[in-house]
Amino acid sequence: MTSPEKRLQDLQARAINERIIEYGLRRGLLDALRLSYEQTKDGSLVIYFPRHRGHWRIQPPGVGEESAVRVIAFGNDGRMQMGIMSLALTWDGDAADWILVHGSEMREVAAEVWKAIALLARDAGWLVSSAA
Repeated sequence: MTSPEKRLQDLQARAINERIIEYGLRRGLLDALRLSYEQTKDGSLVIYFPRHRGHWRIQPPGVGEESAVRVIAFGNDGRMQMGIMSLALTWDGDAADWILVHGSEMREVAAEVWKAIALLARDAGWLVSSAA
């Protein structure tokens, strides 16, 4: 049997995906011309990077790790793992939400996930820095 607090944690973990999508749409990162996305049955969010036949799988707390968002980059149409990052979270009972463990300032989880996506894309060679 699950407690009301555990059910709230699970609900807020699933809401993380919605915040990631919203953040990507606000920043112009997600759309049919750039990056498309879909939610999977296991609760993960998949963001496709078709130009490089890759995608990212974002696993909210409870899907991959119990208290972390895991961002995994896959290449070669999903057959090869290119990199992985985990963002440690903790449950804040006062805010009734997941928050980042490290750092003293409050940072938006969705923004940190997008930073992780950018770092993994760079490490995979999917982003090319322009010369000054």
